[in-house]
Amino acid sequence: MSTASPPAQSPLLRFRLSRQDFQQQVVRARETRTDTAQRDARPAKKQAIVIRGYNDDATAAIRIAAGGREEVLKASYILGKEMVTFSTLIGAHISTIVEQVEDALLIPSKHWRLTSKSAARNPEDTLIRDCGDAIRSRPVGLLLVPEDAVVDYLSDSKNETMMLEWKRLKPSTPPQASLVDVLAQAQSMFHLLVPSEDKDWGQYMTRRQDAEWSFVRVRERLGCMEMSSENLLDTINYATRSILERTGLTAEEQAAVSDGVLPQGVDAEDDGGDCVRWKDVTVLTRTFSPTRPAMIDVHLRYRERGNLDISYRIHNSLSHPTSTAGKDSLDWSGDWRSVFHVDVTEIRRKYRHGQRPPKNVHWRSSWGMNETDAKQVRDVLFGPLGDKVSTLDAVLFLLTTVGFRMNVRTGDDERFRDSVDGDPLWEVGDEEWLGRNIRKACGISIADEKEDEVESDDDAYCY
Repeated sequence: MSTASPPAQSPLLRFRLSRQDFQQQVVRARETRTDTAQRDARPAKKQAIVIRGYNDDATAAIRIAAGGREEVLKASYILGKEMVTFSTLIGAHISTIVEQVEDALLIPSKHWRLTSKSAARNPEDTLIRDCGDAIRSRPVGLLLVPEDAVVDYLSDSKNETMMLEWKRLKPSTPPQASLVDVLAQAQSMFHLLVPSEDKDWGQYMTRRQDAEWSFVRVRERLGCMEMSSENLLDTINYATRSILERTGLTAEEQAAVSDGVLPQGVDAEDDGGDCVRWKDVTVLTRTFSPTRPAMIDVHLRYRERGNLDISYRIHNSLSHPTSTAGKDSLDWSGDWRSVFHVDVTEIRRKYRHGQRPPKNVHWRSSWGMNETDAKQVRDVLFGPLGDKVSTLDAVLFLLTTVGFRMNVRTGDDERFRDSVDGDPLWEVGDEEWLGRNIRKACGISIADEKEDEVESDDDAYCY
């Protein structure tokens, strides 16, 4: 391949800085960062890295960085012995690799990303060894992907297959005349439904592309090591679609809504028993509205045997960045609202795992969502299509985006009861309390509703 200098209009090279500007804008910014994971790690062995361009644009930038001599960049990282990510995979911090690539390209990392065959990378993510393999004698290959090529990357081969397993609608190409029309681009990429005119559609596209990128990373991680987490991800996919199927939405409208459900982190462990229960679960899902530039984050934290918290956060304006890129922690900060919280407050005597719990098990519970909140959730998610979706289905859909499935009684039929669905089992104490509060938030009343609260729900246990 020719090593001639690329044309000046190469998109990625437009962001190339002079050595002096790079020193002032990028290198100085690094001095404010703390990299505790890398600092605390004890060196074990250096792994060679080779970076190639994903497309001609990236290859051109690499060629310039290499002085026109070759089309690869070389880097390395040191594997630490005691480095663990949120998904408990041992690896090495990729930020040092990003800095090496930045130094060579003189292009800030916000304009490009690194990917590998095993996962898509963000600048402060972790380079994960493929399913626990030892450091390889041959260099690990990474791809340099320009920021404006992320959509193409996500549409390629394995990534397209992975996304199509989750998404049902494939992006279409916008008309050439609409390339400057941000709403038209968003419409073609995400199959929007009666979208409103809004200045934030550009931010919406950026956020949603970032979320899809993060979702690919989640799928890659879970497919490699974490069977329980992968099962929970399947539950989210199945359960959200099941809720939508019982609404008045058409099949295409259902697909457009479900395609906006993008888990950003899933870390789950079950107890491995005969009657399998969840043991420790953290889920964070970002759901994009197909009708307006808005999104809802939902966070679930389950701390074994009756300790569960679900909260949510609505983004009605996307003018201010809230990107999660580079965060290993699932606990994003800022303006969360509680759906509900339950936890065990007292157990006066011990009992063996799997036994029926004693009568003196007490649950402390608090409910946070009122009728106004529930209607707002429906409005954000479904917009003008909200008349096809009950408030109850909107709330249950919100819960299923983090894998929590709830059957709620809406009539006086005693044969049907409020119950939490799932395999493995969730242990949440009083399921009738949950059902009663969901009905209240959704404006539903039934004649035989009990007003007294049950302290514990022994039937929630498998024994």
